[in-house]
Formats: sequence, C-alpha cells, structure tokens
Amino acid sequence: MVMKFFRDLGGAPVVIAVTIYKLPDPGMMEAYIQSGAALMQNMLLAAHAEGLGACWMTGPNFVAKEILDYLGKPEQHLLAITPIGYSAKEPPVPPRKERPVRWLGFE
Repeated sequence: MVMKFFRDLGGAPVVIAVTIYKLPDPGMMEAYIQSGAALMQNMLLAAHAEGLGACWMTGPNFVAKEILDYLGKPEQHLLAITPIGYSAKEPPVPPRKERPVRWLGFE
C-alpha cells in the first residue's frame, strides 16, 4: 500500500515541489529554508480551506537529485513535495479533548 502511494503519490492530480536556491551563506540559507517552510504551511492551510487534501512530504528528499534533474532545477535545494487533490473519502473528525483553561497573567 505504501509503495503504491509513493509510485503515483496517491493519484493526486497536482504535485507541488517547493525548492530554494542553494546559498553559500549559512544564515541566508537558513532564512530561505524558513521562508520555504512558511510557504508550505500556508499552502497546506489554503488547500484545506478549499476542501482539498494535501500532505507535506519529505520522503522524496531521499531522491532529491533525481527530482531536481527531472524538474530542470539541479542547482536548487528540494524542501518538500506536496500532492494536492480531493480525498477519495472523508477522514473522520477526531473527538476533541476538553481541557481546563488556566489563565496566567496580570490583572
């Protein structure tokens, strides 16, 4: 089942690859990674808001060179891949855990 999913990424009609430029400055590289991660999170939230299924996949990083070559971006760094599409079935909503609220602060 898992291998079939990775073969075609669950049959998703859209797959988005998030890449960044490789930079010699470690500080700038870290900033690019953080910006790319924020972009990815916002993309996942936007997909969910539109009723789409999506997931942040880092497993493809194990074959990043092949993916980047395929995309014509061998000079870049692959952050993640996100398949996006409508779910075949609606996952059940997990029950909420009621937790007491404890307010800390000044009055």
